[in-house]
Amino acid sequence: MHVTTVSRRQLLDILLSIPGVASEIRTGSEQQFAFEPNAEFGVVWSDDRENSRVPSLIVVEHDKQRDFFAWVNTFVPALRPFSAFFRVIDPETARSLPLSGERLLHPKLASGFIGLIVAEADVSRARIPRRLSPLDCMGTASFCLARALVIGLPSRTQDTLAEWQLATDLLGSLRSPLIGEIRLVWDIVYSLADRKSHRVDLTQEQETILICCRDILEDGRISAVNWNQLKSELQDFENLRTLMDGTREDRVLTLERLLTNVMRDPKSSRNLKSFVSGYLTSLVAPGTIDHIGLLSQVSGILPAAAMWYGLCAGLKGNDETYLYSGGVGRRVMRELTRSEVWTGAPTCDIAVRELALVMRGPRSVLDLLGTNGPYVSIEIAPGVSCPLRFSNNDRMNESDVRSAPPAELQNLNNRLRDILNRLNEVQREVQKMSGGQTSGPESRTKSRR
Repeated sequence: MHVTTVSRRQLLDILLSIPGVASEIRTGSEQQFAFEPNAEFGVVWSDDRENSRVPSLIVVEHDKQRDFFAWVNTFVPALRPFSAFFRVIDPETARSLPLSGERLLHPKLASGFIGLIVAEADVSRARIPRRLSPLDCMGTASFCLARALVIGLPSRTQDTLAEWQLATDLLGSLRSPLIGEIRLVWDIVYSLADRKSHRVDLTQEQETILICCRDILEDGRISAVNWNQLKSELQDFENLRTLMDGTREDRVLTLERLLTNVMRDPKSSRNLKSFVSGYLTSLVAPGTIDHIGLLSQVSGILPAAAMWYGLCAGLKGNDETYLYSGGVGRRVMRELTRSEVWTGAPTCDIAVRELALVMRGPRSVLDLLGTNGPYVSIEIAPGVSCPLRFSNNDRMNESDVRSAPPAELQNLNNRLRDILNRLNEVQREVQKMSGGQTSGPESRTKSRR
């Protein structure tokens, strides 16, 4: 990696590829990134100097990135969106990027990630009657959080979630019903993965759930000691022998009774009831998430139960988790574990920080975002990109309908009234010609009036 700092003028010359300028600036020594306080920008080249005339990474202070994107979009319009060609990050992130863009992941924890991602996607698209697709899964907040953990990105759950939510709001995507639950679940998952950087302080309740999740990761089920402690928090709870050892039909019937007991419990917290509901559902067919529909009776009050179900099912380590909905899990895992080269070119259409700027910019940029269909690949964090639905034409049409002035609506109403009056006149003429008898169609027309 080759690092140096440049002025605004020098960076502009590099981006415009003026002969000789790039090679002159790249005379500094190779080193770990060190951002000089008085420097405007930092630039990073990959080790392959001969094949790269421009830097692959540009370092800009976080609070100056909006102005930076406005500047490059003005003076370098050929590179638009700019973040599709160059990754722009802040100095703190640049200093803490891991040397390798990927890390080893416990196989059971990996399938737990897939269970979480698929469950969130399945619940979020419940209002859209179509088959779950890999793009639905890769557009979830859980995918972004899992991807950040897999590549070792030093980011906190709340930071990644905030950027993902900003992107969905800017594109007008459907808001997930799980948005209020995702952080609580993933704070526990990060601790389960032994994520030491940016470690959060868990509540006592979260610690209890974390211990139970470790049992599932190691042994496939919650230990008797920890289950008894968990069960003590709930009232009117029967044992799990039938649920674990009965036939599939008996398990389903027993689960329905148990979920009813969980919902009726007035003392237990919502988070604890969500986890217990998800865990109990995972016992119906261990290792699969084919029975996510059984949580429909509690999803309105406990939306996070589906995510806990996906995690508990995945932590058992069975390949069945990957086969849900035609095997979308395998496609998601391919993208989740894809290696990342920090100094390589981005693979996204646009980064979320630049998206916030161009959504208020010229139509040409918005049209460019829609050239690949309804999905736009947004980089939420370095190396973390997700496809989100965006249809600018639909948004504009909906906006036009909502903002139609009263005079225009009145004009349409008058035209409709004129058409109905002329239709009535024709019907009266037909009635005279037929001797005063009213036909069936005429009667239906009067009733419609």
